[in-house]
Amino acid sequence: MSVTKIIDGKGGSFIINNMPDVERVNPVDYYRRAFIMSNFFVTRELMRIYKLPFVSNLIDKVCSRKAIEEWQKHYDVAIKVEIPENLKSIFDTKKKNEQINLLKGLSLTPDILFSFIIYAWNEQGYSFSQFHIEHQHKGVKKEELPTVIHIKDGDVETVGETPLTKGQQKQVVENRKVVVAKIFDKGDEWHCFFVTYDSLKGKEPWKNGQPHFHYISDKFGIKRNEVIKRLKDRKYNLGSLPHIDLND
Repeated sequence: MSVTKIIDGKGGSFIINNMPDVERVNPVDYYRRAFIMSNFFVTRELMRIYKLPFVSNLIDKVCSRKAIEEWQKHYDVAIKVEIPENLKSIFDTKKKNEQINLLKGLSLTPDILFSFIIYAWNEQGYSFSQFHIEHQHKGVKKEELPTVIHIKDGDVETVGETPLTKGQQKQVVENRKVVVAKIFDKGDEWHCFFVTYDSLKGKEPWKNGQPHFHYISDKFGIKRNEVIKRLKDRKYNLGSLPHIDLND
């Protein structure tokens, strides 16, 4: 994982957090490192911008201590978030239909999802995997893309050289296909929750554009490697799957 600062040439900058794909890791360690690294970087930038009264050789120590303290607060809150019993019960079921019934009408928030990831590891012994799969807009060449395309309130801001017009850059962002999958593994058992950017943008036909996760497990009769292989296809097909609403 890495944090990168990109100067926009207008006196400002973008801070980019890169969370790499991982296979069967301890999610607490994974998110702890990412949180501390990001928090450290941002705090150090703010100290630089506001010229806070710390000598240079102490700044990193101060930022590191602050980042660790903030992570502990974040973690302490997360482990106290109430997780729906039906969601926790999927680890105890052995049949596809039981899992589908448990997930009916269920909804998540990012806080609940994060707490569930921790619960799966701490209480159930499931390791964590994450995959970020992206397909660019058809006809776009990777070498033509600028370093950053940022859209806010319909306005396109670009960092870096590109032959693409503002309209073309907007199409690149709006029409790329992205899937983010989170998988929990223990032995031969696994559970996969995945979301598409189209779903987050309200472009999928579920409850009039309600953002949602899809769910699939080893009980659905498709091997784990095959599920990942299909998700990496631009037009993946895994059949009809349960939906879990994503709110907030």
